[in-house]
Amino acid sequence: MPAALLLALLVLPAGGYDLGGPCGADASKAPSLAEISAAEEDADWSRALSLQKAHLRALCSSESRWSKLADLLLKAGRKADALEALEEMDRRGFEVKASEFAAYPALRKFLGSEAFQGSAAGRSVEAKRRASHARKRGFRERLKKLPASSLPPPEHVSTGACPFECCAYREWTALADTELFERPGGGALSVKAAAGTKVAALTGEVRVKPIPLGVAADRPPFAKGDLFFLLDPLGEGFYHYWKDGLVAEVLVEPDDHCLNPGPACWAEFVYPGSALRRSAWWVQLRLPDGTLGWTDRPEDFDGKDACD
Repeated sequence: MPAALLLALLVLPAGGYDLGGPCGADASKAPSLAEISAAEEDADWSRALSLQKAHLRALCSSESRWSKLADLLLKAGRKADALEALEEMDRRGFEVKASEFAAYPALRKFLGSEAFQGSAAGRSVEAKRRASHARKRGFRERLKKLPASSLPPPEHVSTGACPFECCAYREWTALADTELFERPGGGALSVKAAAGTKVAALTGEVRVKPIPLGVAADRPPFAKGDLFFLLDPLGEGFYHYWKDGLVAEVLVEPDDHCLNPGPACWAEFVYPGSALRRSAWWVQLRLPDGTLGWTDRPEDFDGKDACD
């Protein structure tokens, strides 16, 4: 996030919403999460809300703290105040949508209510959603017109890839009897890696179908309106991507809709459901007797994560 934007969010007053004091309070004096949780468990909503507001004042740029406040207000039966908190979140450019509230089921449900949809925040969110739909229609139309030379191969194979942070090819232990293959996608061998067997994971490859993304806001090296293709994950939010015949790395968290295009949300899936795409991770193993084989079930083995 650019420093100027972060500073603005840190000092931005809470609009018409009363947090009980100005933003920028001394963080060292803010209530702890344990204190807030204890008040919530006791259903002491007055105390829980007072503590959460103080916690929020120490970092008014925190979307998660605003979300927690709105959730507590709903649990306390204060829907009108929850609406005001959501309106403030929308004013600050936060993404007020169900996908952002996975930890708050009550808040997710509230977004579908007539009370929210008829509110100023609800109308604002709906207008932004319509703008996102229009933007994505434009991306789809452009994608249809691209020549084959501007499209990646239908399947991308990342040789040697280990697709998450701390992923390591080393000694693994089979957790279940696992069938081995001659090659990725090839014929089955007559041997298995038996549960409990220690094997040598030698290398691997990740196979994915490239997923088109549209750029909703400038984010170098991309410009608003660009199209590029998401490839295999590298861990910690980094991916390989394909654009103009080149493969490179990018830190990106694509979404179905960017309601407030900017640093926090700048890439949208061109087609619905793209986030559910499947990839295949094939790993070459060497058994204790020297037999080599491949598996697409790395989840059947322990030892993959060097950070454990």
